[in-house]
Amino acid sequence: MINRNSTKILVNFASLRKSLRQAYHYSETEVLHTVWCLMNALDEIKISFANWFNDDVTPHLECEGISWEELINKRGLNPYNAFLFMNTMKKDPAQGMIMLKGQMHPSLRLDIDELRPDLRELIIRRRAQTTSEKELKTDAEGNIDLK
Repeated sequence: MINRNSTKILVNFASLRKSLRQAYHYSETEVLHTVWCLMNALDEIKISFANWFNDDVTPHLECEGISWEELINKRGLNPYNAFLFMNTMKKDPAQGMIMLKGQMHPSLRLDIDELRPDLRELIIRRRAQTTSEKELKTDAEGNIDLK
């Protein structure tokens, strides 16, 4: 829901989490990262996302001749990644084009169980600390404000 008379851009966190987890098999960390990225996106992206997520309105986002729909239909991105990619394109078109052309090397992901015990303990402590600092604030209906 978007209230155009205020600065709130609301989406229901439980619904968003359910969609990311069930439809795209996101881990809890990936869900939180996606929400954080959306919260820090450009207002145009946030508004388009909320309209799409809440009201099923197809976004008309385009940058450097690449549209949101093309990212999904021709490039194989899921809708959530397409929003985040459009945000990157609008903030830094050169970086977005590099990513689109696949010139960036994917980062290596290790499972926490693959780390040395001392590093594993450090990561667990830091995650607990940052999670408590960055808890998502929801209203009575379970909505988060992307603004």
